[in-house]
Amino acid sequence: VAAVLAALAAITFGTIALTKGGESDEIAVPRLIGRSQADANQVLQAAGLKGSFSKGPSRLEEKDKVISTKPDAGFKLKEGDTVEVVIGAGPAKIALEDLRRLSYDDAVRALRAKGLVPAREDVNSSATAGTVVNTNPRPGTQVSEGQRILLQVSNGRTELPDVVGKSEPEARALLNQAGYVKIQSQEVVPPSDYDAGTVFRTDPIAG
Repeated sequence: VAAVLAALAAITFGTIALTKGGESDEIAVPRLIGRSQADANQVLQAAGLKGSFSKGPSRLEEKDKVISTKPDAGFKLKEGDTVEVVIGAGPAKIALEDLRRLSYDDAVRALRAKGLVPAREDVNSSATAGTVVNTNPRPGTQVSEGQRILLQVSNGRTELPDVVGKSEPEARALLNQAGYVKIQSQEVVPPSDYDAGTVFRTDPIAG
């Protein structure tokens, strides 16, 4: 009986020792976020793991650095297993959408949704005041996240046309076409080089 019990004890001890030895072979994935590809590869090799590297869109400050791993840091693997590592390629390029004819507020929301930075410039235009009439860069241009986009917004006015020398009816017609509808006129004695009934001065001046 004693011999049998001794044999069982030996078998049980051997099984426990084997199990503990298997657990010690597991390797935790090291933390690689923020490292360069060369550095990350060196860390993986030192840990007994392999790296499979690819590139993906990232913030500008993350370019050429590890932005994610699969599995995550701390996950247990066997020696020789592979860790998928993504290196930042910088902001993804997108085509700037056509924002013309949108209100300024709508255009701003559209830009911010794409991670772009809006800026405003009011310009003379006969389009409805507050409407985007153009952008810089122009629609369709490839832009990156965080890039500044200038929105040119109509102020509802065009440049004042030069009506000096025109008759009053001609001057009013030209001004109306340019978006100016509140026009006041005064009859004064003109300089000698202007015919009676013609415009010889405007306030503001043309331009």
